[in-house]
Amino acid sequence: MWLSLEVRLAGLPVQIPVARRFVADALGDGHPCRADAMLLASEVGTNAINHSLSGEAGGSFLLTVRWTEGWARVAVADQGAAEAPCLRRAGLGEASGRGIALLDELAVRWGFMRRSVRGTEVWFVLGEPPRRAWVHGAAGVQDSEPVSLIRVARASEAATGSRLPKVPFSGPSRPT
Repeated sequence: MWLSLEVRLAGLPVQIPVARRFVADALGDGHPCRADAMLLASEVGTNAINHSLSGEAGGSFLLTVRWTEGWARVAVADQGAAEAPCLRRAGLGEASGRGIALLDELAVRWGFMRRSVRGTEVWFVLGEPPRRAWVHGAAGVQDSEPVSLIRVARASEAATGSRLPKVPFSGPSRPT
């Protein structure tokens, strides 16, 4: 059995530290996934603000944390965007553009669910999931193997000799 908390935050950059603190408080000081969950929640929350209607006047995003003793699943649901989350290569001097790469590197699994024009939920899992961890509501849903967008893009780069393309993520998603 896992615990779950959620909070709706205004789509403002000043809410990102609030999101980090929410995740930290939910998981507690001794949780093995706490630091990575805080970092990735910050990245995904920032993406929701910067790349969706959540960042518009009056916008918001929903942050949900589910966890057990050694596992955490965090989701950020925004208010909709024209495009799905995608990988991009950040230049050496750029301060942004590394969020999806961090997700791919640190998370056990991650993905997103598009909810038409109503929004996108980006989720990630850290730690060792319980047997029936991929749950929405009361029904269990078996997870598929993760698709690493970084590995797909690097293979494409090696095959074509070109730089990393801007590719929409088409990895695993969950039914609602």
